[in-house]
Amino acid sequence: MLQYRRTSQASCSIHVENLRELLHVEASQYPLMAEFKRRVLDAPIREINKRTQYRLRYEPTKMGRKITGFTFTMDCSDVATDTASGMTTVLERIASK
Repeated sequence: MLQYRRTSQASCSIHVENLRELLHVEASQYPLMAEFKRRVLDAPIREINKRTQYRLRYEPTKMGRKITGFTFTMDCSDVATDTASGMTTVLERIASK
């Protein structure tokens, strides 16, 4: 999401299986979507919103009643640009297990 921070609002859609793979969460760990959302999505998003200048939220993407993915939206309207603040953002990818 940080790659789009120069726009006022960034949006990204991702399928549930891809999200689980990116976050290294096995399907057997949180088989119920309510538990997955509560433990894997809600807590970190609440922490990001509390401790950073970014405002992140998500909406489930559904096919019928089943959640098939999520659309994440990050509000960047109040974010200072890197050049103005003198800060550099460094992203690091964690190696897979």
